[in-house]
Amino acid sequence: MMSAKGCFNLSLIIIVAVGVLLVATCPKAEDHKQVIRQAFDEAISEKIDPPADREGDIVASVMKIVGKMALGTTSDFAIERMVKVDDYYVCSVGRIEWRGREHIISVGLLNHVFTLDKEDILEELNRRGF
Repeated sequence: MMSAKGCFNLSLIIIVAVGVLLVATCPKAEDHKQVIRQAFDEAISEKIDPPADREGDIVASVMKIVGKMALGTTSDFAIERMVKVDDYYVCSVGRIEWRGREHIISVGLLNHVFTLDKEDILEELNRRGF
């Protein structure tokens, strides 16, 4: 059986180890921007893809490629300029300012960034009429 001092020491070691692990695996700003960019690219690709009955249409294919390039470049620029990441040492939070209000768009913890998925982005684009 462990003494009270032994339990305290073990608890302290565990707390310090978890703290060091969280600090060491906290995602950086570029990690957030990369994950957000990937989610937007997937949503843009799905939004621009031509309907199934026009897949053989070369004009539609060219427009799809040009649209992806234009929107991809625009989204890269917007993400770089608009996404701000706050580092809290054990976790990080990505924020975007939109129409005067700040919105949380991503949360980073244990070397992983959690953000909106493609379906949420498409729903928001449809809601805004894009």
